[in-house]
Formats: sequence, structure tokens, C-alpha cells
Amino acid sequence: MKSPLVSIIIPFYNEEKVLKRAISSAINQTYSNTEIILVNDGSTDGSRKIAESFCEEFTNIYLINSANESLGAARNKGLKIAKGEYVTFLDADDELMELMIERCIDNVKSTNNNLVVVKFKLFTESVELLKIAGWSGLPKEIDGIEAIKAIFTGNLIPTAWGKLYKKSAINGIEFPEKVWFEDNPFLIAFLLKSNTVSLIDEALLKIHSHSTSITRRIISKKRILDLHKTYKITNNLIEENVQDISVKTNIVTLVFANQIRAMLDIFILIMLDKNKLQKRELKYVRKTYLEVLQIELKEINTDISSKLSFKIKLLQHILVLPKYIGWPFPELLIYILKTNKYKYLKRLKG
Repeated sequence: MKSPLVSIIIPFYNEEKVLKRAISSAINQTYSNTEIILVNDGSTDGSRKIAESFCEEFTNIYLINSANESLGAARNKGLKIAKGEYVTFLDADDELMELMIERCIDNVKSTNNNLVVVKFKLFTESVELLKIAGWSGLPKEIDGIEAIKAIFTGNLIPTAWGKLYKKSAINGIEFPEKVWFEDNPFLIAFLLKSNTVSLIDEALLKIHSHSTSITRRIISKKRILDLHKTYKITNNLIEENVQDISVKTNIVTLVFANQIRAMLDIFILIMLDKNKLQKRELKYVRKTYLEVLQIELKEINTDISSKLSFKIKLLQHILVLPKYIGWPFPELLIYILKTNKYKYLKRLKG
């Protein structure tokens, strides 16, 4: 197999403080046959000038300028012009380690798989190593359906980045636009059409938590509603593309259980941010949370419900308690039962 062209897509919006680091990490790859596609999603700071300076210096760097839309829209624009046989995504505040592309291409040369997944190092804003993640407890190769199951059991992180995709296998799949959590539906759609997935047991990216990241932003109605939207999109993808009823039921059960865990995170974020919100805002955030949670609980049929673990059933009952008895006691209960999760999210928010 010859050395295929790899497209590295880097969307950015007002990232003048870190954009140079991301682009430099793409330039400094030990694998040289790359093109770097920079997508300016309507930046109003000095990011565009930084991108233009790199384009002037390097013939394999291209810039797309557009109005501010969303991360999903920016990635879609990059995909449309990507000429690479393989594609990877990099957020503007993160960086590739030098061997990232080389390791992934070495893998696809020997396996011809549609997707390669690597691990990453997650750093706090003070550059303290928080954890090494990406995937765990999996063999070096799994099929697409097993990879989807791994996502919803917490063994594979459903980010767009940290992966190398065969471009032809994307085949019209797009990121949802103007919503957060757009990675999940894109990756699920890709895996539903994929052959064996490769997993590399090496951390090949540096991911930097920062004050504007979704997790660290003050909790909002948008976060709750977009989480629900991408959950619905994911369920629809499973319903439409998985033919085996038993497999479909199993995956939908895992998706719902994962959504309950995600709603637990939202609950804790509301606890952490309640003093940062005005009373009226807090009221609407809590109201939205309970409305979305109840919609999701009502839509689960008895067949799925019967397959849920005791822990998930207990958790969903606790999360809905504020509707009936107010917030103070359920918050105390969650803090006692989920202290480690509470402390982790508090640390991540900074």
C-alpha cells in the first residue's frame, strides 16, 4: 500500500491563543503526506490572520472562511473539500502528537479497516494531566456494532477527534449542525456502515480543557435540549439501520442507560452551577431538565425497561424526584451516592 494522503481538518472560532499550537502539531507529523484544512467559523479575533500566515508559508494548508454557524457545520465544510483517502479531525485548542498519523496509517496498511481509534491525554487548564482515555477493556479489533455497544457502555469515547476515518466510508455522512454533542450521531452513523475497527493502545493526542469548553460552561437550556436532540438522532439511526431485532433491542437499551448517566451529569452540573445562575435562569434550567427527562422516560417501552440494570432503574427514579419533592433532598442523595462523579465534574469545571 502506498502512502495515502491524509486530510487533517481543524475548525476554529476565536482561538487566537491556541490555534498556532494546533496547526503546528499537524505540520510536525512524522507522516508527511498530509493536507491541513483550516475552517474559520466566523472568528472575530486574530485567528484568521494566524491561519492565513500558515497558508502563505505551507502549500499543503488550505483555509475556508465562513459565517459563524457551528462546529458541525465547520467540519462538514472541511469534509466537502478534503482530498485525502483518510481523514482526521482536530479541535483548535488541542494538539496531535508527532506519531499520530504515522501510527494510524501503519495500522490501516496492515488491516485495511475503515476506522482507527487512539487514546488521548486530557489536561486541565493548568496543564495538569487529568486522565488518559479514549477506549478501554477492548481487543485490538472489533466490528462496528461492537464498537457502538462499547460507546454506550463507556468503553469507547464517542468523539470525532482521536480517530482516523477512511474517507470513502464516510460517503455522505454529515455532522448535525447548530447543536452540541454532534460527534455522537456522526460516529454512530459511520460505525453502522463500517467493517472492523482498529484500536491503538497509545495516547496520541493532547486534549486541553479550557474555560469555553462545553463541560466548563455554565449549565444552560441549550445543553439539555441538544443532549436530547442527539439522543433522538442516535435512536433513529439504530432503528433505521439495525435489522436484527435482538441486537437492536440490546443497543437501544444501552443507549437509554447511557442517556440516564448523561442526565445524571446534567443534574450534577446544575448543582455545581446553581449559585452562578440568576433565580429565573435556574428555574428554567431545572424545568427544562425535568421536562426532557420525563419525555425520555415515557418513550421507553416495557421491553427495554425490563432489561435495565437495578442501578439504572434506581438512578432514573432519583433523578425525577425533584418534580415531586423539590431539589434539596435529591441533590443531597446524589452527592452521597455519586460523590466521585461530583468531585470529578467539579475538578473538570475548574
